[in-house]
Amino acid sequence: MDTSILWFNLSSPENKSNVADEFSKHCQVLEYEYSSGLLEDVVRQVNLICFEYDFPDVASLELLRTTRIQYPSVPVMMISCVHSEELAIWALRMQIREYFVSPVSAQEVKSVVEALESQQRRDAGIIDLTHSRRFALPTDCRYHNSAQKTSVMPAINYVQTHLHEKIREVEVARLCNMSPFKFSREFKRCYDMTFQEYVITLRMKKASELLVNPNVLVADVAYQVGFRDPSYFTRLFKKHKGISPSDCRGAETALS
Repeated sequence: MDTSILWFNLSSPENKSNVADEFSKHCQVLEYEYSSGLLEDVVRQVNLICFEYDFPDVASLELLRTTRIQYPSVPVMMISCVHSEELAIWALRMQIREYFVSPVSAQEVKSVVEALESQQRRDAGIIDLTHSRRFALPTDCRYHNSAQKTSVMPAINYVQTHLHEKIREVEVARLCNMSPFKFSREFKRCYDMTFQEYVITLRMKKASELLVNPNVLVADVAYQVGFRDPSYFTRLFKKHKGISPSDCRGAETALS
């Protein structure tokens, strides 16, 4: 097998997948260990670098970014358990070759390897990523920490994909196999905020992004982030951002 992949497994042991084993059926997979020598010596041997995450946090994403800057000619693949639009956009800006949300199918594995075999890793030339630090790490990844328990991660994923709907904490607690009381306590312990505070934070952030469009209707924004009462949304937005939705509409960048 001529094709080889350098594999960074950044998942916690209990969430380790078999995707590396699936790739090893078609190419050589080199699981990187810090005791195996200098990274640059390993990189010279590979066609692709893979970063496999369960729930990426700021530190583990910084490792990807640093590696991407140091070795811009080597394509990178990213695999994550988290379904996050912001994370996907960040990966696109970092010029990640392949981005997958687990699980990765056998056909997707085969397609990646076939693409590598048809294009040598340095054919694309050197990519300039020296200014990539201006691409801020995804905000929602500050809620992920591999050192913390991942028992409430089903709630995080659910909120990110159902932000436009009514979200009931009792139902989300059930997704995590917890009672509402235990879920509330566990969420606060892990993320230093209540679940409802987390939902509101994400809704206000998403609303700020939508309001960059100068032609968008405030009522439409309210509906898209889960509010059925535009006037209540307006009051809450002003409370959190210090400015009304109408006044910040058309801003060059979303409010932080």
